[in-house]
Amino acid sequence: MLKGKRKLILLILIVILTFIFGMRYELDYRILTRRTVKYLADYKLGFYGGKDFRIFETDIAFILTLIPIGFYFTSRKVSSLKKIIGLNLIYLILIPTFYCLYCFLESQFIKITITNPIMNDGILKYHQNNVNYRMILFLTIISTFISGIIIKKITNGKSQLPTTYNRNYGGFDYVRIHSELLTPVLNRKLTHINP
Repeated sequence: MLKGKRKLILLILIVILTFIFGMRYELDYRILTRRTVKYLADYKLGFYGGKDFRIFETDIAFILTLIPIGFYFTSRKVSSLKKIIGLNLIYLILIPTFYCLYCFLESQFIKITITNPIMNDGILKYHQNNVNYRMILFLTIISTFISGIIIKKITNGKSQLPTTYNRNYGGFDYVRIHSELLTPVLNRKLTHINP
């Protein structure tokens, strides 16, 4: 019980720190997302717009708090330290993977949905404020969380499958008893001695 309370307190602290981090680096996240969308686009893409000055914006920060919350629910009933480390590594791999995937999909969405394309030296110009920053981050975190749940269930299912070598009921060796019962017993004829 005490251990569970400590984990909950630690989760709250991490969520608060993640929120502060999201508020502090929201502008950097937007710049990174634009560069990633531009890099992954299979055509020449550029962005236009004024100076992106934002202060006390909390939308990205709120979405970022889903990362520690999702990991808490994913690893809540995991007792093995190896599995917790494994889930951490999976999260570290899946987050940038899904992020790049959704940035690429965003570049395709821009190409398909733009109605009045503005071209400059063969480069398609798109307003930087129209990029789906929040949706890219939200889908990245949700996809990572769902993948973590699926991987956790698969690994737990494999570790809990009973085998013929580890089943033991009430201290009895099930395999030995089962094999003994299957061995054929010779029929012995009783000899009756008539008085």
